[in-house]
Amino acid sequence: MTRVGDQRPRLSLLPECDSIEAGDEVIEFARRFGLELDDWQQWVVRHMCAERSDGSWAATKSTLLVPRQCGKSAILEAIEMASLFLWEDTHVIYSAHLGKTATDHMRRINRHMLSTPDFRRRARMLTGKGDERVETHDGRVLEFITRGKKTARGGSPNRVIFDEAMFLTDDQIQAMVPALAAQSMNDDGAAQMIYASSAPIAESQVLHRLRDAATKGSPSRTFFAEWSVPPDTDPADRDGWYQANPGLGVRISAEWIEDNEFGTLSDEAFAIERLGIPQEPLSESQIRPIPLTTWDSLIDATSTPDPKRCAIALDTNPERTWFTLSMAGERSDGLIHCEITKSHPGKASAIAMADDIAAKLDLPVVVSETSGLADDLVNAVTMKSGEQALATSKLIDATRGEAPLVRHRGEPAMRRSIEMAQTKPYGDGGVVWSRRTTSGDISPLTALTMAFGFLGSDVDQMPDPFVVFS
Repeated sequence: MTRVGDQRPRLSLLPECDSIEAGDEVIEFARRFGLELDDWQQWVVRHMCAERSDGSWAATKSTLLVPRQCGKSAILEAIEMASLFLWEDTHVIYSAHLGKTATDHMRRINRHMLSTPDFRRRARMLTGKGDERVETHDGRVLEFITRGKKTARGGSPNRVIFDEAMFLTDDQIQAMVPALAAQSMNDDGAAQMIYASSAPIAESQVLHRLRDAATKGSPSRTFFAEWSVPPDTDPADRDGWYQANPGLGVRISAEWIEDNEFGTLSDEAFAIERLGIPQEPLSESQIRPIPLTTWDSLIDATSTPDPKRCAIALDTNPERTWFTLSMAGERSDGLIHCEITKSHPGKASAIAMADDIAAKLDLPVVVSETSGLADDLVNAVTMKSGEQALATSKLIDATRGEAPLVRHRGEPAMRRSIEMAQTKPYGDGGVVWSRRTTSGDISPLTALTMAFGFLGSDVDQMPDPFVVFS
């Protein structure tokens, strides 16, 4: 008899429920379109779809962690088809990190629909770029979304499925999850969120939080299942392969793992991809160039600069919908005061504001060479990319060490910029703030960085990277 992988997870948390009949209905329903779920898949479906006595879902949040190619997609397909055709949910969202994953998943759903005349009569598949969805004739929708920086907000779905959840970011969660709140007072109960993934990698901040909550506590209305081995398991131990992979002997052969993965993948990659062992999560200092805990520790509500020893800079977001003037100035104790001076939504008002403040302080306004703002200002200094890289490193370094130089008054907008900001490489070992890959306005921080970098410069003796307009 062929050996198969363990059909129950090593780690699990099951919600309190009164019935698993809805899961049984999904399992039987899937057979109508030719999808026969394995024993472990049926176990997951029953507990994901368990109900309370009032008919609401026992688990409003479900997390499924299982190594690749074991068959988790079939679980998602069964639940999505049931959502649309069995339970008649009005709005379901399937999301994936990669466009190819979302497209492949959509094609499998389409095959399920085409396999049964009843489904073909009741719905159609729309494949327009950016508008991929199944739409029933009475207006109910199953959307297929590729997550990204601009992940759409809005809507009020009954169910959201986050596939490839190891790549899920805080920004994407912030864009999508609050939309579910409108369902929380429905007669049928709150909506469902389903997170499906292989083991978390170091950058999987959201997935690590979900896993930690389920394995270190007992959150209510939560389903969690993880197929994995203990971290100290010998990678060569075949029993561990079967423990971590419920699809082994069904969809994956031990011979394939032996010949193509074990000894070919690095030990770390094999542990993540085949043994289900999570990587250690990144620390906050590894995630953010300036950790929020560090920035918060530098608050001084009475901080004031010497007005004769300041620099100001104006910058805008990539969409040019918001303009921020920031200041850096030396204090009497030698520390550096940082602040947002003014912000404006319009370019004309921002230019007028910057010119007015610059005239009062008898200072030039520092701007980025790519901002296109220099020609509009009365007295401007353009900072080129190389100097911005030096300024970025200078500001980051000034927040670190045993005696950091920076002080500020705790402005929320600056804190949000620091929370969102990411760097990108520049030249040989330098970094600059990445405006395009950051979701949100970081112009307070980019303006501050230029002001900080320019502080103390002599306009009449500036190096070549600076260009003066007056």
